[in-house]
Amino acid sequence: NVELLEDELNGSSDEAHGLIRSVLKELDRLNDIVSEYLQFSRFPKPQLKRGNADGIIREFVENFKAPPKVRIETKLMTSAPEVWLDEGLLRQVIENLVRNGVEAIEDEGVVEIETDMIERFFVIRVKDTGRGIPPEIQTKLFEPFFTTKAHGTGLGLATSQQIIFEHNGHLVIESQAGKGSTFSILLPI
Repeated sequence: NVELLEDELNGSSDEAHGLIRSVLKELDRLNDIVSEYLQFSRFPKPQLKRGNADGIIREFVENFKAPPKVRIETKLMTSAPEVWLDEGLLRQVIENLVRNGVEAIEDEGVVEIETDMIERFFVIRVKDTGRGIPPEIQTKLFEPFFTTKAHGTGLGLATSQQIIFEHNGHLVIESQAGKGSTFSILLPI
């Protein structure tokens, strides 16, 4: 195992230790990818119960550590309705959308989470001021294993869409290259 090899190389060159650290980092990344694949392949059935999505959003924002260049802002309804939801799975979707938004911001920017009502749907919008997504890529975003990231698995948005589908809802995107993106989660009331 790599940790034993590192112990054996004790006193070796900095270059050898650097190579071992690189191997360990790559193994961690591969473990993350395998975990995502396994999660996607045995997708859990949501345990839906009536709840308040705004509370999930507030808790997530309180605990999320954004990089210094990005501000996380919220614009939540003053009196949001309860919806059928699985708290853990909805939190996973929100986290994925916020992380994607943060990664899309190249310099300084904002990721905003807002809630609203549209007809019979409670809407959660995650907006970023990032680079936006060209139309030809938007059509592929929710396909499993499609990614534009060097170290992405292509499962984040596919899993998020499946989770929202299992909530009897919709996940839609609006984006313009160079102007940011908005992902909207529509949950039935």
